[in-house]
Amino acid sequence: MAMAMNGRFACAALLAGLALCAGGMVRGADGAAQGEARVGAAVVDDDDGGGVRVHEVTSPYQRGTTEIRVLLPDALDKARRYPVVYVLPVEAGRERRYGDGLEEVRRRDLANEHGAIFVAPTFTDLAWYADHPTDEALRQETYFLDVVVPAVDARYPTVATKEGRLLLGFSKSGWGAWSLLLRRPDLFGRAAAWDAPLELERSGPYGSGAIFGTQENFAKYELGPRLEARAELLKGAPRMGFTRRCTRNWNVSGSRTSIRTVRRGYTRGRAVG
Repeated sequence: MAMAMNGRFACAALLAGLALCAGGMVRGADGAAQGEARVGAAVVDDDDGGGVRVHEVTSPYQRGTTEIRVLLPDALDKARRYPVVYVLPVEAGRERRYGDGLEEVRRRDLANEHGAIFVAPTFTDLAWYADHPTDEALRQETYFLDVVVPAVDARYPTVATKEGRLLLGFSKSGWGAWSLLLRRPDLFGRAAAWDAPLELERSGPYGSGAIFGTQENFAKYELGPRLEARAELLKGAPRMGFTRRCTRNWNVSGSRTSIRTVRRGYTRGRAVG
């Protein structure tokens, strides 16, 4: 997906404000072995413009070393608990050809504006937030759920409930934000996506084939069926938002839960709930 990502990241970062206003755990000390993963002590990365803490991670769920990047409010009150916005990457590693979501958040001072912790994990492969059916070192969903989220909750004063965990992404990571919430609505409270291929029906496009492995495995993650299956659970206050790219309507009988789109053209700032 060729996109002018700096502008799109700026728009996606602003969705965090909307999300915040709308309403197997890995534990242990820094550097200690935590289950099968090891999360290093935080190091401040001056290359990120200052203020970003970086934890190096080794895990059997990824092919090599990954990172958890954390941006805190300046005046962190350890007696207070903070919501966490997970700024999901669209590329592998620190690839920034489409921009850097956490840097955009830092530049706009959103952590201070919203009183929230912002977290950007990295992955060794193109991020589709799914587990490969046979490759144990390509388990992105498991890595995020069982390593990243628990490591953040163990080290920072977070609101460690679904109400305190928000997902934000664009393009592939916007798809991932919706997928993670629909598969684990008990862990995540809200998800916001920008210009995401939410209507994807098969493994293959945009580099997804290598991550999902098979069409059968992709079917476990396809958003349309997941949305319909969660219809009753998602009734009430909107928990999922998107802006711009989506070309398909999904109607869920008896529920306000649907993707409200125009088949020809684009839609902006819609919420599902």
